[in-house]
Amino acid sequence: MLQDDKCGIGYGLMGLLQDPTIVIFNYKLRKWTFNKDLLAKHLKAIADAGADFIRFLLWGVWAAHKYGKLSQFQPFLFDEKEDAWNLDSYNDYYFPILTQAVQLINDLNMTADLPWHDNCQLHAKYRRWSPWANNVQGIQSFYEPKADKYTNKLQFTLYNRYWKKYDVRFPFGNEDENKDFPAMAERVILPFVKKYNLDFSRLTYGATVKPPIKDSVQYKVRLAVREMFGRAAERKIIMEDHGYPFISSSPDWEEGPIRCSDDGFYGGKSLCDKNERGSRPSAAEWKARAAYILKKYPTRLISFEHLTAVYPPCTPENTACQAATISAISASYRARFGT
Repeated sequence: MLQDDKCGIGYGLMGLLQDPTIVIFNYKLRKWTFNKDLLAKHLKAIADAGADFIRFLLWGVWAAHKYGKLSQFQPFLFDEKEDAWNLDSYNDYYFPILTQAVQLINDLNMTADLPWHDNCQLHAKYRRWSPWANNVQGIQSFYEPKADKYTNKLQFTLYNRYWKKYDVRFPFGNEDENKDFPAMAERVILPFVKKYNLDFSRLTYGATVKPPIKDSVQYKVRLAVREMFGRAAERKIIMEDHGYPFISSSPDWEEGPIRCSDDGFYGGKSLCDKNERGSRPSAAEWKARAAYILKKYPTRLISFEHLTAVYPPCTPENTACQAATISAISASYRARFGT
């Protein structure tokens, strides 16, 4: 669990709920099962290495789809006749499996970060697997005003199931860099936060931030938070800065907690954490970078998040690789804070 005086150390397992070794589809029975034991072995090693939180998408769209859209694990009811999802209805298998994943993370003394709205699923290459782009309602993305009814419903369902019962945080989304995101945040996300009086210290937002920072989509969202809730809320919400070596972890981002993530970065030197796009930073690179940032910004509340580039992730070799990286970041924290 996260400490009040630190933002913590995180592990990004973004495709947890698309991994066919974790969520397993039986085509004949039209049934999904959850391989809790395999995931538990992987995450226990991560927790023992010093992680405080796990961030993962509500669903991922990058896995192989052996049985077409039936192979896509996600919460909405699938209409086989229409070959599309129905945003009005949820299926009966999704939330029980999500709950098991959240409970497992909490049982390992870590917080579960559940991003509400993932922009990556709307990229051209993956749109066909996204319920937000293939549905009987004719909606093409969650940014559309006519999707607000359904994004609100999903936000409420997650809030109602997890906010009070589990140790979770709600990122507003993942890589929401679309120009329409600030308007959506003002229409849907921030009014929801206000209605249910959500604690801003348990909310995050951000992505890869392209300079100039104050012209970025993420800064516009920050200004919307300031306008609707005031400076106190703005200083509590956690800003996510994706793309090691973290261009925006500077006084330009003003005040408040910041999370530095290697999400989207494949220019590292890791020999074990890599895929066709490149390598994540090695454990040694992460240790040095974390130490540098903690020293340079001694008064900031700073956390670090490392994402695995390897899928399926729960092999013994990759588990050891990821645990070594988390342990290296943890060593920088211990050197800085003495714990």
